[in-house]
Amino acid sequence: MRIRLLMLLILIFTIEIFSQENEPIKWIVRPSFGYTLPIANLNSGYITDNLVGFDSPTYYWQFISTTYFFSNWGIEFSFAANHCSNLNNRHDKFISDVEKKYSEDFFVTTGSGASYSDFNIVGGSIEKGSIGPVYKIEHNKLIFIGRAMIGVTSFDTDHGNCNLKGKGTNERINIGWTTGRPVKDNFSFNPSLSFGYRLHKRIAFDFDINYWIYNINFEYTETIKNFNTNKIQTQKYTYSNLINEFSIGMGLMIILK
Repeated sequence: MRIRLLMLLILIFTIEIFSQENEPIKWIVRPSFGYTLPIANLNSGYITDNLVGFDSPTYYWQFISTTYFFSNWGIEFSFAANHCSNLNNRHDKFISDVEKKYSEDFFVTTGSGASYSDFNIVGGSIEKGSIGPVYKIEHNKLIFIGRAMIGVTSFDTDHGNCNLKGKGTNERINIGWTTGRPVKDNFSFNPSLSFGYRLHKRIAFDFDINYWIYNINFEYTETIKNFNTNKIQTQKYTYSNLINEFSIGMGLMIILK
């Protein structure tokens, strides 16, 4: 009888614990990491493709994401660093492409600003920042958060140049490639969902789904100067595309209040 009574008390105590509602969330910090898949690609087959500090797919890490709730509605600011391993050797790819194009008739000396040997752990090679309204639903241990944010996606567009010396001739040519303004900031729309499961009163496991859409529009100017004739020629390489990206990630929801 005592064992049955003890089991009944334990059962009642357990039900009481799991039926208790947590205090409504006011403030969340959400570190996470994940993987981004492209739905559209920027590469256009130009010689300048390897000067652009943008490629996909990427992996991302999010050190900064903070949300404050006034009720079920709130506001969030987030910053995510992104990187694609294809960007690590784009300096070498650019030099190789230039040499393939001109080395049959010229001795080629090439240089570019497209070097990512020093990895940036804070911002990566592609930076994404967003701010906007959020809405949450809490049910026992479950937390659902929906967002409709706007922000900026930023990446570098580096310069390149080469000097050509004619084989068997005195012809000398300089070719330069530049966009004028190296950093490209692109207005973006970022709807997303987060699903959280409380592991503790202040800690929840977090699973994220993000969608990014932004328009990229810039151009490289190729300037060819012949030192023998002083003739200058220019050509434009235009990059224009509506970029769509889908990402999944996971991390923690740290409930501060």
